[in-house]
Formats: sequence, C-alpha cells, structure tokens
Amino acid sequence: MTKVLVTGANGYIAQWIVRYLIEGGYDVLGTVRSNDKGDRLARFFGPKFQYAVVPNIVDPHAFDQVLKDHPEITVVLHTASPFSFEVEEPERDILKPAIEGTKSILDSIFNYAPQVTRVVITASTAGCRPEVESPDNVANEETWTFIDYDVAKDNSILAYLASKPLAEKAAWDFVKEKKPNFTLTTVLPGYTFGPQCDPDDAKKVKLNQSMQVIDDLLESEPETRGPVKHFGPYIDVRDVAKAHIAPITDSKLHGERLLLVDRRFTMQTLADIVNREWPELKIWKGHPGGDTYKLRKLGKYDASKTKGLLGWEFIDIGTSVKDSVSQLFRARGSKI
Repeated sequence: MTKVLVTGANGYIAQWIVRYLIEGGYDVLGTVRSNDKGDRLARFFGPKFQYAVVPNIVDPHAFDQVLKDHPEITVVLHTASPFSFEVEEPERDILKPAIEGTKSILDSIFNYAPQVTRVVITASTAGCRPEVESPDNVANEETWTFIDYDVAKDNSILAYLASKPLAEKAAWDFVKEKKPNFTLTTVLPGYTFGPQCDPDDAKKVKLNQSMQVIDDLLESEPETRGPVKHFGPYIDVRDVAKAHIAPITDSKLHGERLLLVDRRFTMQTLADIVNREWPELKIWKGHPGGDTYKLRKLGKYDASKTKGLLGWEFIDIGTSVKDSVSQLFRARGSKI
C-alpha cells in the first residue's frame, strides 16, 4: 500500500487529509514541530499513522532526513504553512516559512526521494483573486494575483496574501526547471469552514483562523455592529481534504491548479444561517438577507473547471456552518 507523507499534519486541513487517507487504506507519515503534537495525533489516528519531528521548515534541509529514513514514501502532500495574522514579524513568521518551506520539501524530494511520483501542495485563493473587487472581474484556475514581497513583509495580512502565490509559483517554477519524477497539483481553497477533525480541538480557547470567525459570531451581541466583517470565497474543509487526496490516483488532476470555491459569503451570510437555526442564541442580526447587496459588488470566482475535474458536489455553506456550530456546542457542553 502507498505510504503518504503529510507535512504540517496537526493542521486544520491536514488532520482531515490524514483521516481520509487512513480510511482509504493508506499508511501515513506526518511531520509536526514537536513530539507533543505528534504523540497527540498518534493517539487520535492509531497505528496507521506515524510522525517525524521537523521543527523548522525554513531550514533548507528540513525534510532531508525524513525522506532518507522512509524510502517507502511515494506521495507527498505539503500542507505545512503558517496561517495566523497574530505574529510578531510577518516576514519571519509567514513569508519565509511559506516560500522557503515549499522550496525545502521539493529540493528534498528531488535529491533524496526519486521514488515519489505525486506531490500536492496547499495553496490559496489569495493567489487567485479578482484583481479588483468588481462584479465585472472573474477569477479562475488561470488567474494569478501577486503582492510585492517588500510591500508585504511588515504587515501580517499582506504577508499571508503574498506568501501563498509566491510559494505556489516557486513550486511550479521548480517543476518547469528541474523536470522531476513527480507530478504536481496545487489546491487553492478559499475561506475554509467546517468542523475540526479532532473534536477536542473545538475545546480550545483560541481556535484556528477560520473556526474563530464562527466563534466570534457566536459571541456577538444582537444590537451591536457585530464581529469583524469577513467576506470572500467559501469552501468546506472536508472538500479541501478530499481534493488533496484525489490526485494520488486520478491522472487528469496532475499538473492542475484546483480552485476550491463553492460560493462567496459575508458575515451576514453566516449570521443568517446561525439565527435561522438557533434563534434563541440572540447573536448579531445585522440586516438579514443583506448579503445579496454586498455580494453583487464583489468580484466572482469561476471554479467550474475544478468542479468538473473532481466530479463531486461541494458541501454547502449552510451544512458547513451548522456542523461547525454544533461541534462547538458539544465541545463546550452548552449553546453559548
């Protein structure tokens, strides 16, 4: 059976990837930054999961030893990349790990793992956005959006938006120049919602970035201006995980950028779902149905090519939000 290396295995998306791989009969080696993180995953996933500690993915040789020690690995799914806007030094904490980590894993595969035939890298719609937020602008799998490195390096939000396309471009350039034994596929998810793979993660005071958006909404008050106004392209975490795994066996996905977007959303979209399902919570109401006006003014995404290639229906945002909120309630033993 194929053995798959999943980098950043304790991440929100990565844990779902590991779960689906194991359910599909694969053996998995995950990289984590510490033994504590690895031990927790090993307890959760069981004997089909092993881990290796890679404390610093910026190190140009970070993955060398892992691949030397495991010649049985034939697939690499690279998900390790920081996603937090609360950092001290955006260049050090966001830009360099994303870009150098991608270069590092590809160099290690090229130099020490010629048996690897499939590589999938987590990118982002940050690298595939309408150039101007206007209804006349449409982004698809061919769209590239860049922010200059020097402009982004001192701002955490800009650093994230810059890091994803720069890292992805580095990967495609590597394949073009080196012509390695492996095929490359990149997965570009939008705002990723949906429950945690490990329900215990929902008990944390500080959740991952996407789940925190939902939690902030649950903590809002009905007559206030509401939480921070997030908006953009939506996708469910479980579809993102499945899209990483599909290229292992589906050759038509090789060499493709997979744009993982089901629809667009605003905070009003999320509030309307929660208020409809749990009116007793009395959270921020905003202007019910008002997301339609906001969305009409935004650029659009056309993911029809990706949907056709993958061949399944994405989980709708209503189901995703309800599953997320229900998990938070169960984890905390209450509806508040």
